[in-house]
Amino acid sequence: MTVIRRLDAMLEETKPAVLEMKKQLDAARIDNQWAALCNAAQQAFCNASPFLLKDLTSRGAKQTLEADFKAYLNGFSPNVQEILEKFKFRDQMCLGNLGSALWSLIFRTCGGVVRRCGRHRAVGWVIWS
Repeated sequence: MTVIRRLDAMLEETKPAVLEMKKQLDAARIDNQWAALCNAAQQAFCNASPFLLKDLTSRGAKQTLEADFKAYLNGFSPNVQEILEKFKFRDQMCLGNLGSALWSLIFRTCGGVVRRCGRHRAVGWVIWS
């Protein structure tokens, strides 16, 4: 998740430009969009999903979060997809079995603090600085 968060952080500033380019390319019915989208992202990779990783923490329902997280992962350009496949990221995530833990994992990865109900301690997570 740390690698995904780092990629996401690199794309955050140019996300609006990527989404606008995607909209234009879709309207023009252009199939091979990755080069133009990566150019809009000003990186060798991009994510064409409508989400940033931190956006997913606002998803309340388990089904919505899992579907949106899958869409987020599927939105990465082919070079990042290759990395996800090589490390078997989707297999390790076991998306269908994470339940409410997926929200917590994403929230912690984005630098959030999780307070556990019924306990007297807060757990802070530092993923990277």
